[in-house]
Amino acid sequence: MKARVLRWMSYFRRAHSVYLSFFLSFAQFVTVQYVLLISNIPMFSDLSMLQFAILFSSTYASVSVVLGWWDYNHGGMIVDNILAAQSNPWTRDYSRAFLFLCDGETEKAKDLMRRWAE
Repeated sequence: MKARVLRWMSYFRRAHSVYLSFFLSFAQFVTVQYVLLISNIPMFSDLSMLQFAILFSSTYASVSVVLGWWDYNHGGMIVDNILAAQSNPWTRDYSRAFLFLCDGETEKAKDLMRRWAE
């Protein structure tokens, strides 16, 4: 029973943090911007909330994809991955074992990785 509850909590946290909270915060942002900004500017007074949401969403999605691509290929994602790999003990041992294998020292590689297979 305890394992089932913990699994459900994990599913809840994943869905909430990755999907639901993103959509809720995005909808809230669009609503607040429309009510406080767009509806108070005479030039945009004819723009409905649906029109603003569509216009904003398409612009926002395009800019987000481009920035995400840039960050993934040239920005902080590379550094984040390197730091994560260096701080992970399994990755360090795996890398060292690979170097041992390249040098022909298979027994050292096996000894190093044995603790992860137990």
